[in-house]
Amino acid sequence: GGALYRYADGHYKRKAGQFIRSKVKRLLQEWGKQSLWRERLANEVIHYLEVDAPELWTEPPSDQVCVKNGVLDLRTRRLTKHSPDYLSPIQLPISYDPSATCPAINIFVAEIFSADVIPLAWQIVGTVMAPNRSILQAILLAGEGGCGKSTFLDMLTAFVGKRNVSSKSLHQLEGNRFATAGLVGKLANICA
Repeated sequence: GGALYRYADGHYKRKAGQFIRSKVKRLLQEWGKQSLWRERLANEVIHYLEVDAPELWTEPPSDQVCVKNGVLDLRTRRLTKHSPDYLSPIQLPISYDPSATCPAINIFVAEIFSADVIPLAWQIVGTVMAPNRSILQAILLAGEGGCGKSTFLDMLTAFVGKRNVSSKSLHQLEGNRFATAGLVGKLANICA
């Protein structure tokens, strides 16, 4: 979309222009040359950097997931170090630990889903976390109020990360032709 991103903490982050302006100002202050500050000059630095900036992927590789502690290969379950060559702004806010378990989440899922649907519940979690969007899916949780649907959706949002989720209602998506623009760069659209 023409936006400039900066690489930090294992993934590309938005608002690189703001970061660069702040850095230029700080450097001028350190050098005792703050009187030279002009927004026009900071913008020229930004445009200078944009010329050689790589294009981020519109879709990350479907068999890899960027997490806090590296890039996970979903086929081999091997974790590699972060690299600026992984051109994605998407990072899940979790660390991969193959031995981690959470009995409380397992109990919660078993309480709100019938035994025959539990594998599907975990498939929903895995599908939303993986960047593969070759098959677009819509999932609707149905049931009486107070049965855990919203809590499951909150858990799903926490696994994926708020910045990787939009929350457009079906009504918004149907009634506003521009609403789908809010889905770009997101792993999921989760709306209670």
